[in-house]
Amino acid sequence: MNQSSTLGKSAIKLAGRVSTGSMLIWATLAPAADDQIADIDGNPASVSIQAEQEAERNRLQSVVVTSQKRSENVQDVPIPISVIGGDKIQDTSLSSASQIGNYIPNFSAERNNGHGLPRWNLRGLYTGDPQGTTVSPLGVYYDDIYISNVTAANRPLFDLERVEVSRGPQGTLWGKNSTAGALNFISKKPTFDPDGFIKLDGGSYDRRRVEGAIGGAILDERLAGRISFYDESQDGFGRNVYGGDSRRGKLEDQAFRAQLLAKLSENLDTLLTVHHREYKTEGVLARATRYGTGANGADQYGFIGTPGLTNSNINGRSPLVTQEGISNRLTWQLGRLELTSITALDDYRSRARGDTDGDGGPYDLQRSWAGYQRSKQLSQEFRLASPREDRWNWLVGFHYFREDASQSSATARLPNSYNTTPSFDRNDWDQKTTSYAFFGSNTFNFTEQFNVTAGLRWSSETKKINLLRRASSGSASFSNLNQWWKFSSVTSPLVDAAVQDQEKTWRDWSWDITPEYKVNDNLRVYFRYARGFLSGGFNGGANNQAAVGLVDPEYLTDYEIGLKSEWLDGRLNFNANGFYYDYKDIQTNVQFVYQNRYTSFRTNGAKGKVWGTEFELSALPVDNLRINAALSRLHTEYTDFVTANGTDYTGDEFGRSPKYSVILGANYRIPLAGNNAIVFDTNWNYRSPQWLSIDHTNKAFRDDSRLLGQASVSYLINGGDIKLTAYVDNITDKRYLANSAPGGFNTGNFTYAEPRTVGFSVTKQFF
Repeated sequence: MNQSSTLGKSAIKLAGRVSTGSMLIWATLAPAADDQIADIDGNPASVSIQAEQEAERNRLQSVVVTSQKRSENVQDVPIPISVIGGDKIQDTSLSSASQIGNYIPNFSAERNNGHGLPRWNLRGLYTGDPQGTTVSPLGVYYDDIYISNVTAANRPLFDLERVEVSRGPQGTLWGKNSTAGALNFISKKPTFDPDGFIKLDGGSYDRRRVEGAIGGAILDERLAGRISFYDESQDGFGRNVYGGDSRRGKLEDQAFRAQLLAKLSENLDTLLTVHHREYKTEGVLARATRYGTGANGADQYGFIGTPGLTNSNINGRSPLVTQEGISNRLTWQLGRLELTSITALDDYRSRARGDTDGDGGPYDLQRSWAGYQRSKQLSQEFRLASPREDRWNWLVGFHYFREDASQSSATARLPNSYNTTPSFDRNDWDQKTTSYAFFGSNTFNFTEQFNVTAGLRWSSETKKINLLRRASSGSASFSNLNQWWKFSSVTSPLVDAAVQDQEKTWRDWSWDITPEYKVNDNLRVYFRYARGFLSGGFNGGANNQAAVGLVDPEYLTDYEIGLKSEWLDGRLNFNANGFYYDYKDIQTNVQFVYQNRYTSFRTNGAKGKVWGTEFELSALPVDNLRINAALSRLHTEYTDFVTANGTDYTGDEFGRSPKYSVILGANYRIPLAGNNAIVFDTNWNYRSPQWLSIDHTNKAFRDDSRLLGQASVSYLINGGDIKLTAYVDNITDKRYLANSAPGGFNTGNFTYAEPRTVGFSVTKQFF
C-alpha cells in the first residue's frame, strides 16, 4: 500500500462545535491511532492532519437531516428544523429527552418526575393530560418509529447521532398525523469501521452515570454490529420531612440498545434493533399552594408549605417503568428507486403509588395507586422514493399502526382524624387503536431557481374503549388498609360512577404545498400552506357519567413564510420564519377538583389562533469562536371557548406558551500543543412569564420569567481521544415550576425543576 492511499484511509473525526442555520450540533474530532504516518513527501502526516482539522473547525459545516424521509442538507429543506447533535448531548451531559427544550426556539418539555412524563410543547401546542388515552399533538419518534403513549416518550439520551425537531403540522410524510410537529431521536448506526467510547460522569446529589458503546465489523463488508448502554442513578433534590428528613425524588435509569446491520446483497441492507429500559423513581417533589382559605396561602387545615420540602406519608413510587422493543429496517435499491420498510414492536409497562394530599402536608388524607399501565404497539411502514436529483422526484408510502393500551388506577381517603369522609374510587379502562394511511409527496423543479413541493395523505383511525369507574356510595370502609386499592379490601357498597363501551372511526385528508424560490446560491425563500389534524379519542379520566364521551379531532391550518441563508463565505448562517395557525376543535387539557380529588381530562376547546416569528443565527466571528442565537415571539389565544359548565376562556392565552424566548450560546476553543485543546462552552435560555394551564384565575398557576444558564470547560487530549469536562447546570440556581395543578382541601400540587447542579465527566474514545 502506498503512502498516499494509507493517508487517505486515516480516519479523521470532525472536531469542535458544528453549527448551521437552525441547527445546534457538536462533533468530536480525533485522528485515528495511525495518525503519525508519513505524507506523500515523506514528512510526518500528523501536522497536515491537525491543520486540516483546524480548517474544518473554522467552517460552518453542512448537516444532513432526514426530516423529509430523504438525506438532505438542513439548509435546503423548506421547513423550520432544529437539530441537536449527539456529541452535543454527550458533551453537556443531557440525560432526559425533555432537556432538549433548552436548545430549541418555541419548544419546551418540562418533566413532572425525574425522567418521567414530559409536557411536550411546540409553538403553544401541548398536552398535560397523563392518561394513556391521550395522544400528544407533537409526534415523538425513535429512529422513525412513532411512540403513541405520552408517558413512554421520555427515554434517556445516549449514543445518538442527532435529534431533529420539525416545527409545524406534519400531516403528510410522518407515520402519524401531528398538528404541532415531529420530534425524531436518531441513534448512531453500526458501521464496518471499529468505533466506541465510554463515559463516566458524577455530580450533585450523588449523581452517577456510565454510558458507552462499541461497534464495528463482524464479517467484512457483510455484517456489522453496535451495542450501547446507559446507567444513571441520582438522589432526589427535594426533602421529605415527614417522620425525619430524607431525600425525595431519587431515580435509577438503565437502558441498552443492540443493533445488527447486514448487507444481504449489493442492493439490499437490513438493520435489526433491540432495546430495553428499566426506570424507577421514588416520588415527586411538591410544596404547599400559594392560595387557600387561610392567610398566606394556608390550606384547609392551616398548613403552609415551603418550596423544596414535602411531607410524604408513604414510600411513594412514581413510577416503576419497563420498556422494550424490537424493530427491523430494510432498505432495497430497485434500480433508480429505493424501497424502505420499517417494522417495529414496542411494549411499555408502568406502576406507581403515592401520597396525594395535594400540598405535601403532614397529614394522611388521600392516597393514589396506579398499579397498572400498559401499552403494546405494532407499526409497519413502506416507502418508495425516486432519486432526489430528478427534476420531478416523488415519494409514496403506506403506514399501519396498532396499539393495545390499558390502565388501572385508584384514589382513596382513608379513615383519619381530620373529619374527612373516607372514600374509594377506582378506574379501569382498556383501549384499542388501529390506524392506517396512504401518503405521497412530490417536488417539481420548474426552473433551477423555482420548485414546488406538494404532499397528500389519507388517514383512517379506529378506537375502541371499555371503561369502568367504580366509587364508594357514601362513607367507605376497608378490611385491609395496606391494600386499600383492591376491590376485595372495600367492605362498603360501590356504584358504577362512569361506564363506557364505545367504538369510533375517524377518516380525513391532510396536505401541504410549499413553493420555494432560490434567490441565489446562498439565499432561499419559501411559503408553506399545510393542514394537519389530530384524531379524536376518549376521556380516560372521566370521573362521572356526565364526563364520558368523545373527544373530536382537532384541525390546524398553517400559513408560513421563511428564508434560509448563508453569508460571509460560510461563516454566518441566518434563518427566519413567520407563521399563523388557524386552529379548530382544539383538544385541551382541563384540570379541576372533583370531590376534593384532582381531575384531569381531555376535551375540545372550540377555536383558537397562534402566530409567531422565529429567528436563528449561527456564526464564526473569529477563528475558534462559535456563536448561536435564537429569538422567538409567540401569541396564542382562544377565540371561542366556553366549557360545558359555563367557564369562558375566550381571549385567554394557551397554557405553557411564553410570549418571548431567547437562546444564546457560545463555544470557544484554545488549541494547545500536541493536538490538545481547552474548550469553553455556555448556553443561556430565557423564557417570559407563562401560565401552566388554561386556568388564569389564580397566579399560583403562573410561572415567572426565568433565565437558565449552562456552562462547561473541557480539556481535550490528542484531539479528543480523552476528554475531561467540568460542568454546571442552572448556574443562577433558579427555582421555577415544572408543573402545577389544583388539589383537594384548598391546595395545589407544585413540582419544581432541578436546582443548580455541578458535575465532572471523563470520556474515552476508542479506535
